[in-house]
Amino acid sequence: MKHRICVMTAGHLSTCPRMLKAADALAEAGYRVRVVSARHTGWAAASDAEVCRRWGITTWQLRAIRERVKDGAKEAFARGRGRPRKDQDVVKLEADLERTNKALRELAIENTLLRGKVD
Repeated sequence: MKHRICVMTAGHLSTCPRMLKAADALAEAGYRVRVVSARHTGWAAASDAEVCRRWGITTWQLRAIRERVKDGAKEAFARGRGRPRKDQDVVKLEADLERTNKALRELAIENTLLRGKVD
């Protein structure tokens, strides 16, 4: 199985030669490389299309990748900092489970004490 690497840049593909060289070198070394870049300046779009042709992908594939990254970033930002919060239903069920376990332990102790009195 080939390892996968994602190379990201805030610039255009065509204006980041260092990133392109790194991505090409990783691909030649056998890695599956995905490149994510910004698209904010009209004049660089044609050069980006040429880079895509060189890599054998279409500009719509690049656009789809950018959209997925943007959507993922929005979701992560909406969740806020830190680990994702637990679902409240799961929290309630875990609390119920803990109470049930505690009650069963207490019943087991009581049962053991009662058996000791009977024997």
